[in-house]
Amino acid sequence: MELTEGGLTIGVDQPRDGTSEGSGDGVFFNPTMELNRDITVAVLRAYQAREPRVSTYLDAMAASGIRGVRAANEGYDVTCCDIDSEAVELAGENLARNDLQGAAVERNVNALLHESLFDVVDLDPFGTPIPFADAAFANTRNLVCVTATDTAPLCGAHMQSGIRKYSAVPQNTDYHPEMGLRTLLSALIRTAGRYDVAARPICSHVSRHYARTYLELDHRATAADNLLEQLGFIHHCEDCLARRHEFGHYPSLFPRPVQHVVVVGP
Repeated sequence: MELTEGGLTIGVDQPRDGTSEGSGDGVFFNPTMELNRDITVAVLRAYQAREPRVSTYLDAMAASGIRGVRAANEGYDVTCCDIDSEAVELAGENLARNDLQGAAVERNVNALLHESLFDVVDLDPFGTPIPFADAAFANTRNLVCVTATDTAPLCGAHMQSGIRKYSAVPQNTDYHPEMGLRTLLSALIRTAGRYDVAARPICSHVSRHYARTYLELDHRATAADNLLEQLGFIHHCEDCLARRHEFGHYPSLFPRPVQHVVVVGP
């Protein structure tokens, strides 16, 4: 079937609502992520206006290729990548359907990133983006765009999963969407820092079932150091709901001496 989005026409196999990731037959397409893609187009348009030399764009998990098609429509030199041969074929067809230039390749995106450099890399996987973050930050020139749909680990509902994936202890607080976004940003910034890259967020939002952020890259170790100094921790009391934050690479568990008072009865 054909759908229209952003003034473009694409062919899709089976639109889904995104509540059951990866289920169903055919190449995945989620119509509820249209807002995500609309904001992506707005950011790409604004970023290219500021940095006109930026041109190459990798749609790292292309599926139907809709994200790559929309980027190509903005003038980017697009590569759509997927490990599914049917997805690669469909992405290529959707580029051609709209008379847009671009490549569709069947590759593991981590392998592709270690062979090629791109100005902009867009990670929109099922669940966590962490398995792809190292390759992206090591081999992207300007901008890394990231979607994370595993909001339960990010927001503390599945704490152990959040600890494993993000090397943090996310809490399920009344401000858990912000908690999840900050947990994601912390993990991505620390990952980029391993490659002497500062990944500074220029636009972020939490919508529906996902968090989304756009990170501009500065390939200077000093810039990475300065950005890492802005990371820290929040202390949240589940009883009285008091909270405070601190900067640093490890939390101060006992910021003030604790006095123990012993009351002796008659």
